[in-house]
Amino acid sequence: MKTLKYLFVFLSIFLFSSCLVRTIHPLFKNDETVFEPKLIGKWMNKDSSEIWEFSKYISKDTSKEQNLFRIQIVDSSENINKDTSIFLGMTGKLGKHLFLVKVIDGDELVKKCQLGLKETNQLIFTFIFYKVIFRNDSLCLAEMDKEWFNKNRNKFRIGTVPGDGDGYITITSKTKDLQKFVKKYANDKQAFPERDFLHKID
Repeated sequence: MKTLKYLFVFLSIFLFSSCLVRTIHPLFKNDETVFEPKLIGKWMNKDSSEIWEFSKYISKDTSKEQNLFRIQIVDSSENINKDTSIFLGMTGKLGKHLFLVKVIDGDELVKKCQLGLKETNQLIFTFIFYKVIFRNDSLCLAEMDKEWFNKNRNKFRIGTVPGDGDGYITITSKTKDLQKFVKKYANDKQAFPERDFLHKID
């Protein structure tokens, strides 16, 4: 039962995250990432129901430097019993804009759910991307707006999963095409609305 509980929690994040536009391919390749140290620390949302903690990811492979973050998100909203989720993150630039890419930490999932090799071979994780906006001691992680995407999708030269449900959009285009698409609309505040700001607490 414990394994099923953890698996349900992670798949709920994977399938039903509030970040409604996701991608099959990452926004950046490993050699395109730029580590942004300003993210390091703890950030809390306005009503104190969620804390994002960024730290430098320590890889098991010490032979090469990896510009990755470990992202721990603690959700203590009223309808959830304090839930902690672990992700990997990377940052990179498109033009003058900084973007964060987040993906489930597969090792963490395997460990919590006690999955075997044959089970892990069938897991496919999608990526969520955010436009990163720093304002004084506050941080906004602006997601691509699903309603804006749906309204304009007929003019986009971008691949999506056919028959995606109303809850999310899955972009299938490869990294280079994805970069062109995101960069084109990076300045559009309807595409990347600035909604909730996080405030640094540590």
